[in-house]
Amino acid sequence: STPLYSSAASDVYKRQSPHSAAILFRFWAAYLILAWISFSVEYIRHQTRQRLQATWRELDVQACTDELTGLANRRGLKEYLGKQEQRSSQGEGSYAVILGDMDDFKQINDRYGHDVGDRVLATVGKLISSLARADDLAARWGGEEFLLLLADTDAEGAKVLAEKVRDCVATSKILVGGESIDLTMSLGVAAQQQDAPLSALLKSADTAMYKACLLYTSPSPRDATLS
Repeated sequence: STPLYSSAASDVYKRQSPHSAAILFRFWAAYLILAWISFSVEYIRHQTRQRLQATWRELDVQACTDELTGLANRRGLKEYLGKQEQRSSQGEGSYAVILGDMDDFKQINDRYGHDVGDRVLATVGKLISSLARADDLAARWGGEEFLLLLADTDAEGAKVLAEKVRDCVATSKILVGGESIDLTMSLGVAAQQQDAPLSALLKSADTAMYKACLLYTSPSPRDATLS
């Protein structure tokens, strides 16, 4: 009886084996296809998320950057100040500010045109950026005003850098049709007093710059750095 049973079982196995193999093949094929689709969808989603994040970062940088000079604009400076205000309030650093105003800039615009005025601002922006350290922030404060926020710098150190800025601006030349335009800048310097907010520091630098501008428009005009 055993051989008969074995023969019958073998016949059943032979009849079922091709069918089972086809089912198994279809199962694994479907599994691999679904796995590939799932991987592709996740990969595309990841790539899209990265591109969106990069786009948002780029837009955020553009929104905080002055297009003409490449320096931080007022919005970028305010965001940076907000972060540094917290650091300063925790006693982790002190700051100094240099605020400079281009002398006779309106006359340059009126005489040579706004394109030349833009060249002046772009040139001064590059100059200031080249003098700033890695931890400093250079910004176009507005119009023809520029600002340097100096980390861990006292009043004396800030004044030394401000004098460098003033000298470099004075030795810069803008050529227009064979004519050279002389540039000067009046600067104000202020250093942070203990526990004083950064907003007070900006106000002190602005006051000092205003006094320097008055000196330039006096009967004996000259560009200067005041604190």
